[in-house]
Amino acid sequence: MKILTKILLLMLLAGFLAGCNCSTQKPEKQIIAVVEKCPNYIFHLLAVAKVGFYSDYADQYKGSVLPEDIAYIQMHGHLLSFGAGSSGELVPIMISFPSYINLKSKDAFEEYFSLLDSGFQTNDFQPFLERYAPYNERLNAWFPIEEEYLRSIAKYKEVIAQLAKIHLRNYASYEKEVWDAEKAKLDNVASKINDYFENRDIISKWEAVTGREFKFGNYYIILCSAIKNGPNANSLGYERNVFYHDARFDYMTQFISHETGTHILIDVLKEVYNSKEFENGVLYGGYQSLAKFYNTIILRNKNLEYSMPNFHDQEYLEIYDEIYHKNRNINPADLLVKGTETLYKSRLKSGSK
Repeated sequence: MKILTKILLLMLLAGFLAGCNCSTQKPEKQIIAVVEKCPNYIFHLLAVAKVGFYSDYADQYKGSVLPEDIAYIQMHGHLLSFGAGSSGELVPIMISFPSYINLKSKDAFEEYFSLLDSGFQTNDFQPFLERYAPYNERLNAWFPIEEEYLRSIAKYKEVIAQLAKIHLRNYASYEKEVWDAEKAKLDNVASKINDYFENRDIISKWEAVTGREFKFGNYYIILCSAIKNGPNANSLGYERNVFYHDARFDYMTQFISHETGTHILIDVLKEVYNSKEFENGVLYGGYQSLAKFYNTIILRNKNLEYSMPNFHDQEYLEIYDEIYHKNRNINPADLLVKGTETLYKSRLKSGSK
């Protein structure tokens, strides 16, 4: 009798577990917030010099960077500024690529700049490209560093050499005076973001809605405390993106989902761009607004906290919504083209830009 009772209990338990939606299995592809010193240091130098970022961070930490170095960064700020789909000529090599690599020490920075300078001096960039080939291979899904680009910035080799010295001589003071205090703030926010996204399976929802696959196992959100009041969601690569750490939580999580979409849709942007059908600025607005449109579906929220008026996002959302609900199987590239054509035809009729 006892054996029969045990069997019945096991059967009941098995039935309960089979019908339960209480699985704790994590999504296969996850959004993960991380804290890294290298990107934070690079953006620290820009923020203290008030190049692209203007906040009390500069006043708080200006003593950690030599005054003459601040002045030099400011003098060449036009080469290091970026935002809204455009950037200065040195942004890839001085900001994006080293942050993507995540150079972990002063010695790593020194090696990076030494190999780069050697390429400028010898006109041979293969040692540099070979050293960082694994990172560049992953960047093929985004925008890799190519030899043609390195040759195009050789005219700035003296500026790059001076900026390299600035990175090296201010590194120790950043570690001593800044990093520990800022890291504690970042770790706290990273924990909250990871708790939020742990079981929401946002990436697979984007894949389902767009019909496009996210090309990496995880999507990393690198938190940064220096970039207040400047460009946010600064994409380093397909699977790595820099976010300001102290934004409103709902805004931040919604925009992280949005950026997941812009990365999945990057191939759509490239496809339509290669058709030469639209000007770059026009197409970029349509692309960003398309990601926002899909995000309203994924988050089931038509009143998202972030807005992009420079991209005419509200007008785009209405247009995309109308086209999409007439044909839910429309692929993202066709939706981008039809939506952009519709918006700009209507604006031309009305005399708007």
